[in-house]
Amino acid sequence: MNHSMESTAIRIAEVLKKYQMPELWQYAIASVTVDQGPVSPGMQWRNFPNHVKAAVITESFGGARLKVILLPIGSGNSFNQEGKSSAACRFTEEELTQYLKQTGDDNPLHAGTQAIVPGLLILSFLEKNSIQITLTYFSVRFYSALLINENFVISQTETNQWEVRKSLNDPVLILKLG
Repeated sequence: MNHSMESTAIRIAEVLKKYQMPELWQYAIASVTVDQGPVSPGMQWRNFPNHVKAAVITESFGGARLKVILLPIGSGNSFNQEGKSSAACRFTEEELTQYLKQTGDDNPLHAGTQAIVPGLLILSFLEKNSIQITLTYFSVRFYSALLINENFVISQTETNQWEVRKSLNDPVLILKLG
């Protein structure tokens, strides 16, 4: 799979570089929203239900608001919905290494034989290969981790909604445009 790294997701990764810190190494992106909301830049710790401590990052993003919520790995979500799927895809170690070099991502979660594929790399692939338009205003919710060399499929379930899944009952993310 050969795909361009220049995308909205890669631009988001660039904005998030300043938040690369050991305190967040056991956290993964749970959701990303780009909208017209008010911008108060920075990171805040928030307490979510079930005593989950979340990091909420808000930044200006090309005249819009970027809001990213990070949750600890293993805090869990469940989801179930059907849709027409694409052929199976996967990310190779070479593609992961290229992304990590480009973005400067040094989170240990993305290293080794059981590396977790960065959510923004998945979003970049989705943007360039399925949607084929530049993302402007959107929200994406991450449901489970995708490991290096693990198969996934992409499906468009509604006019402005795409899903990435490992299997019918194991979603990775849902992207909504608008």
